[in-house]
Amino acid sequence: YCPANLDPYWTMAAEMAGVDIVRYTAPGENIEHRIANLPWWTRELRRVAQFVHLNGVMQTPQFANKYKALENASILMAEGADSVLPMGVNLKTLKYLADNHIVVFGHVGALSGWQTAKHGGYKRCGQTAEAAMEIYRQAYEYQENGMMGMTIELTPREVTDAIAKKLHVPVVAVAAGGAADGSELVHFDLFG
Repeated sequence: YCPANLDPYWTMAAEMAGVDIVRYTAPGENIEHRIANLPWWTRELRRVAQFVHLNGVMQTPQFANKYKALENASILMAEGADSVLPMGVNLKTLKYLADNHIVVFGHVGALSGWQTAKHGGYKRCGQTAEAAMEIYRQAYEYQENGMMGMTIELTPREVTDAIAKKLHVPVVAVAAGGAADGSELVHFDLFG
């Protein structure tokens, strides 16, 4: 579930509706503002929703190197996040975060936001056997380097099934179908 930067009462309503995980970013006019606002936004979300799992989306500059990633992730977790999402994190940084007790709930398959531009926008991933194996390899390596759970996005049902059945961490599907452990509903999709 992804409330992005809607007001904290949206997160409170999600918790009351029985949503398990809320993935969020912070409001801001530009990336610097969103990064600066993320700690206090985390506090606000935790204040109104005490029990839902908060998965804070880290902006790319926040995990530019493993030391910066640990500093920023530690701040978010100290402010009330239960896990962090560094979209497209490298294995060295992921392992460093995990070794330092940071819970990373990550992402495989289609990338979100500006990162989709290098692929020509949102496109279904894993359509060929080679592409499916690349997604599986990434998911497996993420798991082995400490990722505690992941979303798989825009993959065929067969790819989602194979990955969710082989990994021991929770796998949540978004626009992927299959035998995942859960499904993600993005509010932009919900409201058209």
